[in-house]
Amino acid sequence: MAKLRSNNFLKSLIEIKINGLNQEKVFNKLSEKGIEIFDLTRDFHSSAVFSVLPYNLEKTMAILNQNQIAIKDIKKQGLIKLYSGAISRFGILIGFCLSLILLFISNNFIFSIKIYGTERIDSKEVIEFLGKNKIGIFTNKGMVEIKNLEFLILQNFEDISLVSMMKKGTSLIINVKEKEINEKSKNSHNIISDYNGRILEMNLISGTPLKKAGDIIRMGDLLVGGYYLDSSGNKNKIKPEAHIKIEAWIENKSVHYENVVESEFTGNEIKLRSISLFGLEIFESNQKNVFEKYEKHEKVKKIANLILPLKVKYITLKEIEMKHKFIPFEDVRNSLIEQSKQNALQKLNEDDIIKDERVSITQFPEFTILSYLMIIEKEIKTSA
Repeated sequence: MAKLRSNNFLKSLIEIKINGLNQEKVFNKLSEKGIEIFDLTRDFHSSAVFSVLPYNLEKTMAILNQNQIAIKDIKKQGLIKLYSGAISRFGILIGFCLSLILLFISNNFIFSIKIYGTERIDSKEVIEFLGKNKIGIFTNKGMVEIKNLEFLILQNFEDISLVSMMKKGTSLIINVKEKEINEKSKNSHNIISDYNGRILEMNLISGTPLKKAGDIIRMGDLLVGGYYLDSSGNKNKIKPEAHIKIEAWIENKSVHYENVVESEFTGNEIKLRSISLFGLEIFESNQKNVFEKYEKHEKVKKIANLILPLKVKYITLKEIEMKHKFIPFEDVRNSLIEQSKQNALQKLNEDDIIKDERVSITQFPEFTILSYLMIIEKEIKTSA
């Protein structure tokens, strides 16, 4: 991959890749704190790459975290990268040699046991059983007799109907099939709320009711348990069935900043090109990047009708400038409400009834929060 260098190549810089909205506001705060920004690149509206001096890294990360900007990557650039790279390359060479030696030695031993297909059976019981038969971590693969172990597992685990084993790399892989259980037990589960709201009616068919009409419910609350209590107070599994009517509350929030900084294209572009073979760059354009702030667009093409896997990367740098804009909340109020409503409607089913809609607005010095609440009447039917 071609590395685009600006006039800051010989400086010691820290490159930071970020993702998040309202980035212009963050760049303004960095500037207010006296933090100089180098080589700002914006691949997309919500992602950007820029560099700062090493002693400003801690302040920069604090501002990014305070503004909910995700830090995707941090790299050293310039002289500090060359220094670190020289040390790391030597370490990589030593590590590579040691890895080859360890790989050669470890290839004859089992370092992990993986068990698939267990639901009711505890995988630890199978591993303990193998241990009693002298099969475990660091066991020589030559000691593992597949057919014999498969037979022993079938003989000692009543709930297993089929078993197959294989040695793959440094792992012993075991696939099992458990015996079928009766349909009544298999279908036993709980009825769980998918919404915040209030229960209007509860008509129980089977199971144990854990909520009643008038109760406030939250998403994830248990409404009906998949069991019943006998005369002795013991729990017996059963498929829960009920007709439940609820008042569900669907809320959607939007945040609006009146003072924003947006990027605009100046119309200036720089087109670059590089050619690589087997992933190694063999040619790059001599033209330098002179833009302080820009967006980068890349396109890679394979050269057809050639035996060698040559790839050409076309890079377009589009210069951008940052402009301050003031957008009053009242100018976007109706559009934010409509967008919130559409988001809520996507969560409705065909038979749901909209009972009410409420909008609340909370204003802060730097932003405004619009909360849209849709109240619906919904039926939950779990019986056939």
